[in-house]
Amino acid sequence: MALADVILVMNQGMVEQQGTPIDLFTKPRNSFVARFIGGHNVVGDANAPFSVREDRIKLNRGGDGTVTSVEFLGSVVRLKASTPNGVLTIVQTDIEFNRNKLDVGDSVTASWLKKDQLQLEA
Repeated sequence: MALADVILVMNQGMVEQQGTPIDLFTKPRNSFVARFIGGHNVVGDANAPFSVREDRIKLNRGGDGTVTSVEFLGSVVRLKASTPNGVLTIVQTDIEFNRNKLDVGDSVTASWLKKDQLQLEA
């Protein structure tokens, strides 16, 4: 991603998507590309999948989700939460995390803005 001008993502010999690193990251065409490029959660069923970037999801205390891991990475913290939408990965800045520290086992609700939800090809 850092060195390429154009990236071609292939799956079993078929081209899934071609574009600049920014295009592929911000607008993955399908769930394969979203997962391959990384930084995205694929949500929804096989007929209507969508992606939400890990840094666009907010966690609030209480709810029907559970924090399953907390990984401190310096300037960011990566959390995983088991939710009704599946297991989600959430990235928060260290400042955001320190405002509302969460631990493994805490109950949470995951949310995101509708504009951050990207429809994917089925």
